[in-house]
Amino acid sequence: MNKIKHIGIIVAIMMMVSTFAGCKSTPYKVAATTTISVQTAMSLWGAYVSANHPPVEQEQAVKTAYEKWQLSMAIVCDAGKTYAAAQQAGASNQSVLLAALEQSITDLDVNKTDLVNLLVSFGVKIS
Repeated sequence: MNKIKHIGIIVAIMMMVSTFAGCKSTPYKVAATTTISVQTAMSLWGAYVSANHPPVEQEQAVKTAYEKWQLSMAIVCDAGKTYAAAQQAGASNQSVLLAALEQSITDLDVNKTDLVNLLVSFGVKIS
């Protein structure tokens, strides 16, 4: 991976997720669009629950999927912080840490997709 892509990832990390609690320090803010997407999906879920009163099993499944996404977000934040610190210190393991960060972002996206697909499978209209 070239240096411009590394810089692009760091800039994305630094600029994105300013609203996510737990990623409060600038060097490891990540995936604002993911946060907004999940927040919107969960708002739609809330409206669906109010209107349709789904079974407890569905509510628990959504809770579990959302908690999995939250854990993924925390992992991304930690990986971003670790990578940013290593890059700033000129550490020799930057490529390994960058790979871990990229994988955590991929996992976050998979968990977001799983959550949204679960909501859709229960009848939530997500546009």
